[in-house]
Amino acid sequence: MRASQTIRVALVALCIGGCAYYSTSGGLLGGIRSIGIPVADNQTSEFAVAERLTERAIDAYAEDGQLRVVDEESADALLQLNVISIEDRPFTYTTAEQTEQYRFAVLVAAELVRLEDGEVLLTLS
Repeated sequence: MRASQTIRVALVALCIGGCAYYSTSGGLLGGIRSIGIPVADNQTSEFAVAERLTERAIDAYAEDGQLRVVDEESADALLQLNVISIEDRPFTYTTAEQTEQYRFAVLVAAELVRLEDGEVLLTLS
């Protein structure tokens, strides 16, 4: 359950950045029509976070439909994800001052790189 919540938070942050990217451009950037999403790098000790984040990112782009999700070799661009840190912080307490709920803080960096020329089109951190 903890990893699932962590992934949701990370994906929301990623989607917000993605929405900002799409809303500021008049069309797809530089003729990018397909995207490859390799397994994210994971600098944390959380097991399977990178794989789950990658799966969710692929699902989000596939559902959006503006870019085709393809293998890395066929892609016009790569979305490179890096889970930098995950922290669980107390959020709510009981009357006995015991932690009742935690809030997760996730730091994810992302780069969108055009494969044709290696240009970094978007950086989020």
